[in-house]
Amino acid sequence: MWALVIKTLIQIGAGIGIADLMDRFVKPQVPAQYYPEPVSPGLKPLKILWLGVAFVAAFMIIKWLAKTMKIQILK
Repeated sequence: MWALVIKTLIQIGAGIGIADLMDRFVKPQVPAQYYPEPVSPGLKPLKILWLGVAFVAAFMIIKWLAKTMKIQILK
């Protein structure tokens, strides 16, 4: 389970990092009409925390459903 949580955190961090890099390096080279506002949502801790909680809750619900319905591939 911890591997899934760590993998998810790495992917979220990479997404935020890529958006910040695009804002920093691509925006000055593209006309304003094609890139009017920043792509990066910024670092909003509450949104990131909410996303993490939602992923953990979804994982727990799927695991519980797999046990109750005896689905072998999801266990």
